Amino acid sequence: MFKKTIQLICAFEKKYGTIHFMYKSDAPATLKKEKKQRFSTRDIVHIAVFAALLCVLAQIAVPTPWGIPFTLQTLGIMLSAVILGWAKGSIAVFIYVIMGAVGLPVFAGLNGGFGVIMGPTGGFILGFVPAAMFIGLLSVNPPAVKKTKSYCARLVAGITVGLIIIYSIGTVWFMYLTNSTITAALSMATLPFLLPEIPKAVIAIIGGVKISVKQ
Repeated sequence: MFKKTIQLICAFEKKYGTIHFMYKSDAPATLKKEKKQRFSTRDIVHIAVFAALLCVLAQIAVPTPWGIPFTLQTLGIMLSAVILGWAKGSIAVFIYVIMGAVGLPVFAGLNGGFGVIMGPTGGFILGFVPAAMFIGLLSVNPPAVKKTKSYCARLVAGITVGLIIIYSIGTVWFMYLTNSTITAALSMATLPFLLPEIPKAVIAIIGGVKISVKQ
């Protein structure tokens, strides 16, 4: 899976040129300064590793009677964003989604294909990329204050916003495709999954404090 991820990134480079992004230290201020830096080989490896990690975490799933499994996908989204930053983290998540969309069995239960995204739970997958972007943007802090309460608070805020994005898009999508009421959709697609998000968020916050390859 890691090899396929690297090949996908290299194919993108060959067709569209060297991957680059407008950023500086992966912080929101980059949108103002717009300093262009190319992604290095190290950056590409980081992106590939986290895309592959998402593939693995998606398979750690517990089925439910109503068809939506408990998985560690959202943990992968959080870790990608807080460790890699909003730019590289979003790209890693995007590559994961594309791999699944083109048919690779990377979604939960070794499923793949565009039909999964167009299915009742596809809204959650569609929310992954914007969630990773917002988690990364809201959790950015200078290295000097990296281990402070302020940084942890930003991580909590970023992860909370990211989860709201994922579950909002997923719930509305589920309602539309299953003709469910909002009460039914929340009871099946959202509420049972919120409590397990807490330990995932704790792990991601620890990862954000201890590890960073944003620079």
